Order: sequence, then C-alpha cells, then structure tokens
Amino acid sequence: MTQKKNGIGLFGGTFDPVHVGHLIIAEWLSEILEIQKTYFIPTKIHPFLKRNDISDAKLRLEMLQAALKGYPSFEISDFEITKEGVSYTIDTIKYFRKKFPDKELYYFLGSDNLESFLEWKDPFEILDICYLAVYQREKNDKPAELINHPKVLNMTSPIINISSSHIRKRVQKKMTFKSLVPEGVFEFIKEHKLYLK
Repeated sequence: MTQKKNGIGLFGGTFDPVHVGHLIIAEWLSEILEIQKTYFIPTKIHPFLKRNDISDAKLRLEMLQAALKGYPSFEISDFEITKEGVSYTIDTIKYFRKKFPDKELYYFLGSDNLESFLEWKDPFEILDICYLAVYQREKNDKPAELINHPKVLNMTSPIINISSSHIRKRVQKKMTFKSLVPEGVFEFIKEHKLYLK
C-alpha cells in the first residue's frame, strides 16, 4: 500500500508581500499531491535581479510568520536568506534532498516561470532531484518546451490573478488591499509603513 502524505512541497519566491494567492495555491497543490509538509522559501538575492528594491529579509520573514499562523502543514525555511550569495534553486533543492532523502520533493512553479526554466542554473539536475508542480498563472500561457517532461506535473489549479507587485502599487497609491493579504500581513504592512515610497 502506498504511503500517503509523504511528499515535501517547496514554494520559493520573494514573498514581498506574501498574499492570499500564495496560500490558496500552496493549500491546493499540497492536497492534490498529498504533501506532508510545504516549505515557503523566501529568496535573498534573485538570480535574474528582477528588482533592486526587495524588502529586507527580516520583514519578509515576519510577514510569512504572520501569514502561516493556523497552517500546521506550512513552514518557513530561511535557507536562501541565511546562505551567502545568489539564491539558486538547485542549491535549495540539494539542501532539501539531503534533509529528506526518502521523500518525494515537489517544487511549486508558476506556468509563466516554466517558460524560462531552461535558463535557470542546472535545470535538468533540478528535474533529476525533484518534480516541478506547475500551477497556472494566466489563461493564455503558451506551451513551454518542458510541458511533456515526465518530471513536470501540469496541475489543474485555480488561476489566481493576485500579484505582490499589484499589492505594492495599491499600497503606494493608498488604495485598499485588505482582502488580498492575510489579516496579520495587512496589519504588519500598515504598522511598518511598507511600500509607501
């Protein structure tokens, strides 16, 4: 008999801020894949330097702590925050493989990021070690080159059109955003006056 709930979910990102879309996707994928524990892994330095104004790691960790209260199967890993240098996914995957040698690893990936996956460091080594659990980000995503790879799982998931960048813009413009983030994250952003500059 197959052991249930033996997998480990890995959810990387800047989480600046973490929002309800992240929680919905993580909960959905964890249930479908019968995952035992899902780790939210905030990035320290993004390999592609997408932004140079990412909030301090300590603040992003505190927002994650506020967001994940009440989710016993969700945990935070500060592996990428505490290691030196750029956050390469392959290093993170190897760390979790060593930590959980007997469990299946599932790296959560938005379908928009699958388009550029082959530009990542050691993409095929990542696929040797873990599955990519690909969730839909846009209705009109183009098929990616790896769409039929046996380690790429194309998940049926809700399409959540919420992004951290949209939330930051709303905060900056002093527009309402309370429904887009967990209550604790909303209070944290207001208290620390994040994203106003």
